[in-house]
Parts: sequence; C-alpha cells; structure tokens
Amino acid sequence: MYFTKRLISIIALLLLIAVDSNEDSNGVLVPASDPTRVTSTSCDNKQDSKASLLCSFITKRTEDSLVQPHHLIYPICLIDGDSLRDASLHIEDEYYIGEDADTAGLRLMKETSLLDNYKDFTVLSLGRQIGTAMVDSVAVWTFECTGLCVGEGRILMASDTATHEYVGFDTQSDLAIGQTQVGTLSDSLIHVLGIDSLVRKKYEEHNVPRAFLDSIGFLFKASVDFDGDNSHEYVIGTAIDTDSINVSIVAVFRLSDTAITVWQMVNRENNDSWGVGHRIVDLVDMNNDTIPEIVIKFSGYELVEYQIYKYEKGTVRNIFCGASYGC
Repeated sequence: MYFTKRLISIIALLLLIAVDSNEDSNGVLVPASDPTRVTSTSCDNKQDSKASLLCSFITKRTEDSLVQPHHLIYPICLIDGDSLRDASLHIEDEYYIGEDADTAGLRLMKETSLLDNYKDFTVLSLGRQIGTAMVDSVAVWTFECTGLCVGEGRILMASDTATHEYVGFDTQSDLAIGQTQVGTLSDSLIHVLGIDSLVRKKYEEHNVPRAFLDSIGFLFKASVDFDGDNSHEYVIGTAIDTDSINVSIVAVFRLSDTAITVWQMVNRENNDSWGVGHRIVDLVDMNNDTIPEIVIKFSGYELVEYQIYKYEKGTVRNIFCGASYGC
C-alpha cells in the first residue's frame, strides 16, 4: 500500500512539472512562467543538404563606399522542392528586446537561427547573380515591439545600383541561377507599350483623385514569358506615395489585341500608417522550372510580411506568406 501511494505521488509530481513547462517550436523546453518566447516555424538550425535558404539582403549604403560592414541578412524561407517553410526567428515580448533584454532568451534566439550554419549567399537580381553576401555574426535587430534574428555581414556588389534590398540563396543551393529569362523595361518602352496608360486607368478605377495620377512611380518593371508561348507577360510594381495619399498596385499584364490584367493587388494605406503597401522585391526561380516566382514585401500599419506568388496556367496564386514582423 505504501509503495502504491508513493508511486502515485511521483506520477502526480511529474505531471505537475510537465504542465508548468512548454516545448517551443525548436524543441527547447521553456518554463511557462518565463515570458521569453522564441517564435519560429523552421525545424532547427541544422543545415539541410536538400533545402535552400532564401534571404533578404538590406544594404546600408554611404557616399564613400558601396560595400559597408554590418548589412542586414534576413532569412525568409527554406525551399525544399515545392515546400516553403518560414525561416524567420523573432521574439515578441517588448521588455525582452530593450536595453534590459534577457540575455538567456536572446542567446537562445541566436543559437537556433539558421544563420548559425548558412553563412554564404549569392545575391540575385532578375534571376542573375550580381553579388555575394557573407554572415559575420548573428544579431538581434529591434523593429517596433519585435526583436528579429538577423545576420550582420558583408554584401559585395558587382556594380552600384539604386536598389537597397535584394534576395538570394545560400551558395550550397542546388537551385539554378541565370536560367530564367527576365527582361528589363525602360520608361520609354513602358510608354510605347501603353502600360503607363493602363496603370493610370487602374488607379482611376480605385478612386485615386486625378491630381495624384502624375505622381505614379514605376518601382519594378520586367518582362517574362511565363507560359512559354513566345509572348511576354509584364510584371509591374507601382505606387503613389505622398503626404496625402499612399496607394500601391502590383500587377501582371498580357498585351495582345487587347490588354489583359492577369493578376493585380491594390493596397491603400491610411495617412497615419508608415506602411507603403506592396513592393515587388524580385523575380526568382525557386524550383528549377525556369519560371520565376514573384517575391513581394508588404508593409502596413505596424506590420511587414513577405509574400511569394506563382504564375501557373494563366493565373497567379500565393504560395507563401511569412517572415513577418511588427506589433
């Protein structure tokens, strides 16, 4: 009888300990009373020989030099065939990302980052290599009420460009580079093709006052033969960004006898929002089929999110939303 009671007491104690603890997404036990919570949908920080890591590279430029230390390298997703897994890592407790941040929580965050193993990257633009990036250290970057696990390192560019954000893969990736045929569009060609008039009409349809239509900025312009019929589709990213109005339209057009809008997204931010809506970051082939996917960065009120869209059978569909941060 004594042995039975003793056994029951031990089992109850073990159950009590289990209830007071939680296993986080990286398999690390964190006490329930500890508000340091690391959020990630990636499995672990071990480099997967089959998976490719897609990252965003945000360059910090100066007048003296294009290449500066401590550029930001931010993991977006792990690509394994048709599977895209969120690769970001962040902590969502405001107290724990300030000057008095809990060092244990931040240390856990750094140790579980994929950037602990993925160190070298190829920087891309329109499917072609334009530079390299190297992670020197893993750090925590504070954004609003979120702490992001990022890489600080060097980004070496072949030439100077006006763009400050790029995407690319780790150098061990088996994803092909340079096989995607993506063309650039000049402002004059945009006008000759009538795309500028088409975009202007889109803004009118969404009740943008005529006084702002001359402020339309063409931020991304590219041509791609998505479906292999020797006829180009046009991937366009535009915005009106003023003190009074903030509207963005990204779209895919097909021009034949008549202009066809294959796909579009329209976003209108409130005046008190620092968000700029949808911005096309790049076109990147993520499965070696020579057809690039559309990588978009969305920013709204206290929110940033990466979205990836795929052209398939004449339509465009979302295949990834993640690597988000904000309050």
